[in-house]
Amino acid sequence: MMECTTAASVITHVSKIELDSAKLYEQWGKLHEKLRDSFEAFAKANRKNEQRVKRAYYSVVSDALETGFCFKEIRADIVIPEVSKGASVSEVLNRAVALEKEIREFYGKAANSSRALLADVSRQMEKVSQERTKRVEQLQSMAASNPDS
Repeated sequence: MMECTTAASVITHVSKIELDSAKLYEQWGKLHEKLRDSFEAFAKANRKNEQRVKRAYYSVVSDALETGFCFKEIRADIVIPEVSKGASVSEVLNRAVALEKEIREFYGKAANSSRALLADVSRQMEKVSQERTKRVEQLQSMAASNPDS
């Protein structure tokens, strides 16, 4: 587990979790037809999130800001789960809910930590955090209506 203390390290972790989780959703969607459309949409949204946070970061960051700004208590400890071909739809949905909650928490902490000096980045991270809350609700609804739960 790595502690994210600079804006660059947080943005690097954002890229990793967004792109790795996008890949995971695509793999899960291929395993379960009933999840395919939703999970392909999640993967597309993840890639968009990664780009918009990076865009906000690169538009405001400078060397002086980067060297003088530290995040506090932000850990890069989100582990993207492995795809298990034998996992049921229920198991996949439960893993997805847990993953989304972790990602949402990361974005929330990063948004709060960067609000004062990186307002544009903080706003984008807050938006992603809010979207993740909606995604958790959507996944929980899918899990509740899934007959093999």
